[in-house]
Amino acid sequence: CKPLFDSEWKGVPTIICHAQEHSTSDIPDIFDVALPVEEPGEISPRQLGDYNVTSIHIPFFIKETIELMQNLMPTMNKLAFISDNRFICTLARKQIEQVCREHFPDLELMQLTYPAIGTETLLKSLSEYGQEAGVLYYSWINTSSSNNSGYYPHERIHNLIADVSQTPVFT
Repeated sequence: CKPLFDSEWKGVPTIICHAQEHSTSDIPDIFDVALPVEEPGEISPRQLGDYNVTSIHIPFFIKETIELMQNLMPTMNKLAFISDNRFICTLARKQIEQVCREHFPDLELMQLTYPAIGTETLLKSLSEYGQEAGVLYYSWINTSSSNNSGYYPHERIHNLIADVSQTPVFT
């Protein structure tokens, strides 16, 4: 948001809600590769600079969300996690894998990640899952500079996902 804070939003009181407790200073370097070995630094007032910004951490309650899904869908034995290739999604995938390994070892985790799969493949996969598959939508954003990858820039992907999924879609 820094470019906005230096121009259009200069001086505007702003609240940033974030799902991850950490950020990293080298996001461009790790954008499309594995996470760094060292732990990213916490979001701090220093990072927010002299901007009129308040940050609010809204946790990603992975374990609790999966428990809720299982309570509402007793036949669920698969979890389809929908995400893209942004840094925040990389962290979320790492967290969901750990939570599933520790708390839900019998749950089959299926990672549906853009651009590893395109929108058409995502929708086809979701339409083929039955009542045994829970769907957890995190994000689906095309961050590439080219737009010939099967991504529909004006689509409301969450609506399409809900239309083709045979089970409720959780977010």
